[in-house]
Amino acid sequence: KRVASRTRTLQKRKEFLEESTSAIMEAAEQEAKETATQQEQQPPPHRASLFTRTREELEEAQRKRSERAKKIYQTRLENEKRQKMESLLSSSSPLLEMATQDKRQRPVNRKFYPPKQPTPQDAFLRIEYALDHDKSPEIDDLHILLQPQRMKHRRELLLRILKDRFDLRGKCVPVYREKGSKELGNRGPTLEFGTTCTIAQLGEFIVDLLEKADESGEETKG
Repeated sequence: KRVASRTRTLQKRKEFLEESTSAIMEAAEQEAKETATQQEQQPPPHRASLFTRTREELEEAQRKRSERAKKIYQTRLENEKRQKMESLLSSSSPLLEMATQDKRQRPVNRKFYPPKQPTPQDAFLRIEYALDHDKSPEIDDLHILLQPQRMKHRRELLLRILKDRFDLRGKCVPVYREKGSKELGNRGPTLEFGTTCTIAQLGEFIVDLLEKADESGEETKG
């Protein structure tokens, strides 16, 4: 009897525990469902704060974001510029650095004095210097310039003398077709363009004009 009574008691306790556990599980599930339903019905905290912010606060937040983006972009530009300068300085040769330093140390208002050597190149510079200062070139420099050799921009300089000092342009250079006809007067010259006649013909005409101006004592155009 005692064994049977003990068995019944244990069985009742087991059934009671199972019922209690089932009731607790059902209550927990019900509470979880109610909580989930409440969360779905209420907006998240951050969304609720957005809906409750004023227009001024939203504009202020947007302004701060814009300023922060501008600062980041400006910093990136400065970093890129600094990297380019460092790359350029590291790749530059000592000769380039010396030339740059010499250019910085060169006086700004340094006067130019034309060279005095009897060479066609120096004569070119002296003639150009005279024209730049509204003066007629020296005849001796014309003779040196007309020495038979190749030289860049010599024709352009001779044409500038005609234009600046004598107001001549176009077909204005007298060319004698026969040798000695200038002295003998057998045949008059024909006019040619300064761009098509020879350098010798163009230079000889300019020398004649300068010599006549010196003989007459008249100032050339300037």
